[in-house]
Amino acid sequence: MTSAGPAISVLTPSYNAGDYLIEAVRSALTQMRDDDELLIQDGGSTDGSIEKVLAEFQGYPQLKIVSEPDGGQADALNRALARATNPVMGWLNADDLLHPGALDAVRQAWVLHPDVQVVFGSWYIFAADGKKLRHKVPTTFEPLSLLWRPTVFSGAIFAKTGAVRDVGGFDSSLYFVMDGDLWMRLSQLRSAVQVDETLAGFRWYTGSKTGGMDVALLREGWVYRRRYADGVRGKFLSYVAFVGDCLWFLAVPLRKAAWYSNWRLRRAALKSPKPRS
Repeated sequence: MTSAGPAISVLTPSYNAGDYLIEAVRSALTQMRDDDELLIQDGGSTDGSIEKVLAEFQGYPQLKIVSEPDGGQADALNRALARATNPVMGWLNADDLLHPGALDAVRQAWVLHPDVQVVFGSWYIFAADGKKLRHKVPTTFEPLSLLWRPTVFSGAIFAKTGAVRDVGGFDSSLYFVMDGDLWMRLSQLRSAVQVDETLAGFRWYTGSKTGGMDVALLREGWVYRRRYADGVRGKFLSYVAFVGDCLWFLAVPLRKAAWYSNWRLRRAALKSPKPRS
């Protein structure tokens, strides 16, 4: 692990996450320095997940758990944000993973670019059983780009803790798109750098918010886009993007099919450069 770069606070909202939580905690703690912290904000889980984490990770002073009723994921994140003591924060959901070396990559980015407010990178999507399905590379972290399609992942973006607080933290009125809403406000700072490294893994399964794909997600997406759609171009993009969301919603059963992921993997393999003999 590198000794250079800022200390990092990782925020993890959790509620009845089962064994996924242990995997998430392990992925973070095993790459943390002594001055980092993993702030679990638990909503009062009844599935024994917190007790398992406490038993599994005794002796890790970076692990700091608060278990209390909250108003949902965004409220839990705001509570964890209020507890954060380090200059940089990241967000790791209880069913996702930090990729090995992610925190060092983030630190190094701030060593090279000490004045930026946001660092972001790529991520991979994996199934409930751990099988990697595909790799995702973000586009630019610009307002219009995010309005069109917020192709950044919460686990693969880190920000100055003060900047997140200054723009208002997480909107607790949102259930699905509190991430995109925060990214829009941070993007308006025009102070971000992209790293080449993979930073996180997103677990895709039916029981997750995105995997379940409720119609309410479409409704919130519309509210979020209209909130930031300035000018003719922005409003046009918001309408077109909403139509795209509706089509994406209709295609969810296709995207969950095993043959679709296998086809994507075969296609990616064919596009990969072949080793020279």
